[in-house]
Amino acid sequence: MAEVKDLFPMSEWAHMHAFVQECYRPDHVLCCRKFFEWMFQVKKNDGHATMVCGWDQGRLMSIHGYVPLPVHWGRLDQPVKAQWTMNWMTRQEAPKGLGWVLMRRIQKMGPLQLSVNASTIGAPFLQPLGWVFYSKLPRYVCVFDQAQCVPMLQAQCRPQDLDAYSFDPGILSSDADRSSEMGERGYAPRWELYPELAYATVRSRDYMQWRYLDHPVFEYHVNVLGDPKRPAVCVSRIEQAYGVQNALVGRIVDFFYPADDQGKREGKALLAEVLRGLNAKGCAYADCIMSNAEYGQTLSECGVKAEAQEYQLLPMRLTPVERVVRCQNVIFSATGGLSVPGLDKMYVTKSDLEGDGPANDPTGRNSCSSVASAAADRSGGLK
Repeated sequence: MAEVKDLFPMSEWAHMHAFVQECYRPDHVLCCRKFFEWMFQVKKNDGHATMVCGWDQGRLMSIHGYVPLPVHWGRLDQPVKAQWTMNWMTRQEAPKGLGWVLMRRIQKMGPLQLSVNASTIGAPFLQPLGWVFYSKLPRYVCVFDQAQCVPMLQAQCRPQDLDAYSFDPGILSSDADRSSEMGERGYAPRWELYPELAYATVRSRDYMQWRYLDHPVFEYHVNVLGDPKRPAVCVSRIEQAYGVQNALVGRIVDFFYPADDQGKREGKALLAEVLRGLNAKGCAYADCIMSNAEYGQTLSECGVKAEAQEYQLLPMRLTPVERVVRCQNVIFSATGGLSVPGLDKMYVTKSDLEGDGPANDPTGRNSCSSVASAAADRSGGLK
């Protein structure tokens, strides 16, 4: 009979490594032990990863990863303990129904589970069980260098389509106070000033440290502007695209600010600074995936414009460049009387959980030791 455990002991790493190689692919990012330990919070759990596992006769047969995180869900003063889930996979030869046992095990942990980038296989199974599925988060694009972008255009697009998204440095004031990176100053937002984060993972200092500053692969820049109790925040990184075109691409993965006039002014000033920095670094374009309508409007006002619903201008996957239309989705289960918000009232971005992450084992040696420094060499600073 199969045995189900809520945590995976890293002493059994050989079993997990073999499972990922056989059920995903040999170069999957979860083959990188350093990344795996970071993602599933091994340091917090005494050498165990937050992954429900199904075992049968000593063999790992099914996995379902989760990360427990506090999430604002309708109230900014009472976060809900939620589980962000990912990597739900079962061997074909596993005992029947084992994968569903793992799913139910996670749902018993609390009233709220969320995930991004649900597969075309998984989402249709979950929707009849009450999960809410939003198939496409809005994407915003700012083109810095049309010549670099043309080779990456999606098949249905023409070079002149880039005009509507071209960066206009004159649209944004450059005389604002300079931002600083989060590690250089205090950070203690009063969440009641951020109503647009009423349905969002709590962006606490601990979360920002883990998700961005401690990331084992990517070099993020967490820029903040304003009082530490009410900062405007913009998180970005630079990605090296290769394949049909070798180019740098800016990724804006978090952007929020207080709801009052001062907050919006500081939010716009901060975004302007980040955009100028990405442009100065030679990026071909920048993008931002953002569900919240209010913050999305601010992006558009600053020249990071919403992509048309009927087509996708530039690729999302860049390593290598894939000229294939792809969209980020979000799916969640809210029970126990929790409300069900519309997508535009939620705050979900590319960086929520695994939305912004490497697709492959970064080194090919199941270790990430050298990748962070390489990313830093490519990206430089955006202070």
